[in-house]
Amino acid sequence: MAAWKRYSQTILAGVLGLGLLAGCYALAAKQGWRYDTTSAKQHSLAVESVTILNNLNASVEAVAFFNPEDQPLKKQLEDLFDLVSRETDRVRVEFVDPDRTPFRARELGVTVSGSVVLRSGDRKEILTFVDEEKLVNGIARVASARSAVVYHVQGHGEVELEGLQEAGAGQLAQALREQGVEIAPLTLAAIPEGQGVPKDADLVLILAPTRNYLPKELDLLAEYVQAGGRMFIALAPEHPVNVADWTARHLGVRMEPGLAVDVAAQSILGDALTVLVQQYPIHPITKDFNLLTLYPTAGALTDVENATLGNRTLEVMPLGLSTQQAWLERDVAGIRTGRADFDAAADLQGPLWIGAAVSMVKELDADNATKTPLDNLRAVVLADQDFLTNRYANVYGNLDLARNAVNWLLEREGLIVVRKPDVPNVFLALSGGERLLLSWVPLVLLPLAMFGAALAVATIRKRAR
Repeated sequence: MAAWKRYSQTILAGVLGLGLLAGCYALAAKQGWRYDTTSAKQHSLAVESVTILNNLNASVEAVAFFNPEDQPLKKQLEDLFDLVSRETDRVRVEFVDPDRTPFRARELGVTVSGSVVLRSGDRKEILTFVDEEKLVNGIARVASARSAVVYHVQGHGEVELEGLQEAGAGQLAQALREQGVEIAPLTLAAIPEGQGVPKDADLVLILAPTRNYLPKELDLLAEYVQAGGRMFIALAPEHPVNVADWTARHLGVRMEPGLAVDVAAQSILGDALTVLVQQYPIHPITKDFNLLTLYPTAGALTDVENATLGNRTLEVMPLGLSTQQAWLERDVAGIRTGRADFDAAADLQGPLWIGAAVSMVKELDADNATKTPLDNLRAVVLADQDFLTNRYANVYGNLDLARNAVNWLLEREGLIVVRKPDVPNVFLALSGGERLLLSWVPLVLLPLAMFGAALAVATIRKRAR
């Protein structure tokens, strides 16, 4: 009788334990509780993605098309949408087999299995080769009120934004379009008298001009920024033109004469005229940005003291700083003959400003209250002509920094580059003895240990009687 009582208590405890575990599992599943134990957080959304999804201002319908043979990819996307649904209820997804419903695929313009159609109101976008960054930024784009329009100035030897050659900036154009930006050329000299920069211009790009602008063209740009326009300007230090002087007068950022020399980068890249930047002062563009950026032929920027635009104060902040070992070499002719030695009397010692961000702030109050940014003028100025070309766009974090800068200029700080940590390749190399031990432990040693423990318990109980 006593033995049966002990057995029944053991069985009851086991049943209660299993019931408790099952209840905890059911509660966790119902509440969506989960914890990602992977070091690279492979099964979680990036913090930036969560921020975007939590701030959607419209509902988005997603239709994913997958053939039956693409089930592994479908499962990956199902898992991704499951993570999205945990953060927002504004995204609804439907999975469709295009072979069974070909009319639906044709109606939505889908021709490739694995495509995802995102719709919100009258806005639609088709994504292929979908990952977290593409999906989350696509959702943010279709949920936004309108597409941003970016004009790029041409006619003065600027880098060709749509160019596919090494010296072009086609990769930047593609990256902007992927973020829902419309791109259009702008010829300032062709603007009729009495008119200005197009009113739908959310941003004007000037990419490394090599020829001077006409006075009329500079006046048009001045009117644009005085009205609260946004500008992205890349200056070519090897081609000093009057746009650099205009930038100093109207944006408070001066391009210093000379070329940057970086001996620290020379030891890594073999070229002293290539500047590596890994120090980024605090700014929304570079928040949590920890990637190197590379500037093949850079100059240096300085801020104009007490810069103003109208009756407003301009706030100029550095975006990227060179190492302290770098300097701005004033003797450009000497560099071209292979001679570059730091001259404390003439050269500018690092850290050098390679980029700068400009915003407009209210005048300080009498008690020196904190400056408050105004929702109008914003500008980014870079002292490099090759940073954004196709040859260097995908080097280190160049393109990432450019996209973040454009999104800040467009006041779309939430639409940023989503980077998941790289998953390290971990290899477990075992010797023959270690492999033998691993096979014997579960098959032989553990059963023997359990049998020995049971035998010991039985022996102790027998002696106790």
